[in-house]
Amino acid sequence: MVFSDSAKTGYFFAFMAAACWSLLGIFSRVPISHGVSALEVAFWRAAFGAIVFVAHGLIYGLYKVRLQEALVLCAFGTIGVGFFFTVIQLSIETGGAALASIMLYTAPFWVVLFARILFKERITMFKALALAVAVGGVALLCLSGGGLPDNSDMRGVFWGVLSGLLYSMHFLFGKVYLKRFSAITIYMYCLSVGALVMLPLVDFAPGKTLADWGAMLGLGVICTYAAYMNYCAGLKRLDAGKMAVLCNLEPVLATIMAMLIWDEMFSLTGWIGAAMVLGAIFLILFDTKEETEQNA
Repeated sequence: MVFSDSAKTGYFFAFMAAACWSLLGIFSRVPISHGVSALEVAFWRAAFGAIVFVAHGLIYGLYKVRLQEALVLCAFGTIGVGFFFTVIQLSIETGGAALASIMLYTAPFWVVLFARILFKERITMFKALALAVAVGGVALLCLSGGGLPDNSDMRGVFWGVLSGLLYSMHFLFGKVYLKRFSAITIYMYCLSVGALVMLPLVDFAPGKTLADWGAMLGLGVICTYAAYMNYCAGLKRLDAGKMAVLCNLEPVLATIMAMLIWDEMFSLTGWIGAAMVLGAIFLILFDTKEETEQNA
């Protein structure tokens, strides 16, 4: 198969987005292992990301929205950033980076269910099969106990499932609002509000090291700003279905890095469950792609 130069560039941006997101667990574990709370790590990720997005938005004049739209963005920032970022960190803290990454990618299945309720999208037999496989995979992941060497407790599974549910809101929200605003506009407001919402709740740890600050800056600049920018750049060159499939490289990369750097290792049951979750995600994405092609 021959790809155009535009497509090749799109694949590059998609890979870069997945690679940036895959570093989330690695960066997060550094300050968490030094006694920084998950909530504080989430706050600094949102804060550093917001600073870069706001600077970008101000430079290019992408900050103008009407009051009603600003209120919607603020509401999404509260839930989709403030709460979501915190839950991700709790998932990593209690279940390990590998399990957190896999569980986060249950989001497409929440998207299918809510899209049926909100947008009346049909659930095909193919999608139903993918959902069944995903449920089985999550069940096996629960039985495996997670990816931490000391066999993490079930809190990691709970926070992981919740992170997937909250992550699905980004797809549903984007279905409507990415047609009206650029990603810069959305994230400069949402990240700023999310950070402000978390601020009163954060108990800032004293004596953070240079490594802690570097890791949290990496979360904001690489795992947030750079990841979303690469994703948007890829979307300009590839259709959404291809981007979604390519960005599912993230949990694979995250699991490999967590295994190599943090010595996280699933049991055989965990690996089978993870493979089922990822396999089901590819099934559902390919099904969506096929329906799009048929309707074209």
